[in-house]
Amino acid sequence: MIIKPIDGIEEADLKFLIENAVPESRTLEYKEAFPSNTDADKKEFLADISALANSSGGDIIYGLRERAGVPSELIGIEVSQSEIDSRKLWIEELARQGIEPRIFGLKTEGIPLSNGRYAVIIRVPKSWSSPHCVTLKGTFKFYGRGTNGKYMLDVNELKSAFIASDTLERKLKEFRLDRISQIVADEGPVKQGNGAKIIVHIMPLNSFNMGARYDVKDMYQKLEQRSLRTLYGSGHMSRINFDGVLAFSPTYEGISDSYMQIFNNGIGESVNTSMLDNSQKLIPCICYEKEIIKFVEKYLKYITELEINPSYFIAVTLVNIKGYKMETRHILHPYSNEIDRDILLIPGIVVEDLEKPIDSQLKPIFDSIWNSCGRMGSSNYNNEGIFAPKL
Repeated sequence: MIIKPIDGIEEADLKFLIENAVPESRTLEYKEAFPSNTDADKKEFLADISALANSSGGDIIYGLRERAGVPSELIGIEVSQSEIDSRKLWIEELARQGIEPRIFGLKTEGIPLSNGRYAVIIRVPKSWSSPHCVTLKGTFKFYGRGTNGKYMLDVNELKSAFIASDTLERKLKEFRLDRISQIVADEGPVKQGNGAKIIVHIMPLNSFNMGARYDVKDMYQKLEQRSLRTLYGSGHMSRINFDGVLAFSPTYEGISDSYMQIFNNGIGESVNTSMLDNSQKLIPCICYEKEIIKFVEKYLKYITELEINPSYFIAVTLVNIKGYKMETRHILHPYSNEIDRDILLIPGIVVEDLEKPIDSQLKPIFDSIWNSCGRMGSSNYNNEGIFAPKL
């Protein structure tokens, strides 16, 4: 893989591969021409894509001639930019129809060359819903990729792939529970007192890779450039700390109503105490959903600038919440039932498709909170599952 954002790759980067005889590898493959529309070429293409997703991810570069796996000539492909756009749609549709489960986060970029042609790069993320299977036209094959190219996974490798998925789920759960226990004990990076809290966790799935760590300086600069703020915070202060980057509302008598900890591995945690009506023990039915949606959208835009894999586990937790009700704004029934437990550990969701509106993807989380208050689901969504509160 070229260690550079795909939209920043230039002809010089591709010539560098030739000049330095950079060979194909576990994360890099060269192709002279696009696959044709034959079933054989389609299956070969899907095998290449799924092999990278099932392994470490990587780049496939079209328009680069190779000999024995070493790039020899940047010939390019004779296409226009509009044809690249249509090819991108063809790639996405073919991958959607021919691979199970679906691979999210594929990116395609055309690189203009000095000879008037284009090189085309497909960037395949390492997938966290692997193993992926090629299923086109009755095919049922699993592929992986090593230093010598792709190969079919054997039974033991398939078992390992499924076990890895289980291990990731366990790590997500353990991290979340550990953080919640510290927050309940008011041992977070800033003091917040012992009142009710809303906690949002956004965890890039590759954060649990051994050695996953991002440049703190880059993280801090992008935080300030993007004006990323805490969940419903009343102000903004920020600094670098041992865990990464911390943003928080100014303290009053040693207490802050909101903070956001961005860990070195890309995980985001924001905790707020002021969004809830603590005097009447009410959850504001529109405000809390609106603010969580806004925070998640901004954080995902921020974190993807660090080139973190576009697959994220998102979870919302409410603590010290027993006895709280949902303020429904219904004339006849203004309040819901009381929540019957101190900690509301809401099932999280995995976001892999950043093109799909975040509000729609967060709906199951909000529905669970409304369920805990005795309601069928959030009343702030329309029949199409779009956030459309009636003010």
